Amino acid sequence: MLGTVASGEDQKVTLETLDGRKYVSATVSRITSDGVVLTTSDGVEKIRFENLAESVQKQFNYHHEKTVSPIKGRIGVSRQWRVSPKSQGGISIKFISREQLEAEKRKELENQRVPSTEWPYRFGDVPKGGTIEVTIHRSTIGAANLSYFSYIVEAGGRELLRMNGQEDIANIPIGNNQWWNLELIDLPAFEGVLNLRVVDRLSNKAFDFRINPPGNSGM
Repeated sequence: MLGTVASGEDQKVTLETLDGRKYVSATVSRITSDGVVLTTSDGVEKIRFENLAESVQKQFNYHHEKTVSPIKGRIGVSRQWRVSPKSQGGISIKFISREQLEAEKRKELENQRVPSTEWPYRFGDVPKGGTIEVTIHRSTIGAANLSYFSYIVEAGGRELLRMNGQEDIANIPIGNNQWWNLELIDLPAFEGVLNLRVVDRLSNKAFDFRINPPGNSGM
């Protein structure tokens, strides 16, 4: 099992996931509470810690807390959440519900033939409110650095969370010749409609998005 982490400003890793995927000299873009975001020649990908050997997890200072969750038999096909607008100002939004994340986790565990008795412990790090993926495109490498962006999420008329992006150099342009970056916003449990404001502090502009749950007309 590969698992080496090089120190330095541009941290490089060589590792192999539990499901057999190998990453050689990948750049660590960001470390989150439940995984590590890697940049390779193919783009950006988030690897969850549960898909890494414990020895590799420790190198990222991850210590899994076992939390029992009644997952088995509860996961079904998630109905579609709608984002409006899906894209504006070079910013695209995608919402992944907790149901979708759990379905992906379940498929992963089934593929790895993990005993069902271990499943509840493996779902402890799935964000209770789902995840918002924010993809940012800008014409220059500096303007796409996540440190220039802030995020405000409201649910039910109340602020759910507020966060600033961390220093993260943009990725090489692909296709549209624009530099791009990816922010993952893990949400706590909430009810109702989500309102997301993305603030580009470099240009002093704000972009608003509405994420409607299934069955909500958005009116």
